[in-house]
Amino acid sequence: IKEVVFAWSGWNLLEVGAEAVSNAFQIFRRANLKAGEGQYFTPARVISAAVKIMDIQPEDKIIDPACGTGGFLIEAFRDMSAR
Repeated sequence: IKEVVFAWSGWNLLEVGAEAVSNAFQIFRRANLKAGEGQYFTPARVISAAVKIMDIQPEDKIIDPACGTGGFLIEAFRDMSAR
């Protein structure tokens, strides 16, 4: 994991995209290990649709206590930045 973090340190993860970060994280965490720990990841298309439906405004506060790969937080930030 240390080598991966070092390799990614020069990337702008907002430009890479939330789905790429999420997919990479899921690859590092093998499926049987995730399921054994009760970890399940929300597909990017569901995250995107949920963020659009929420219509987050600049004065809103965002919290994702089950953060995981941060998909909802990253998508909310990207949505707000685009507007």
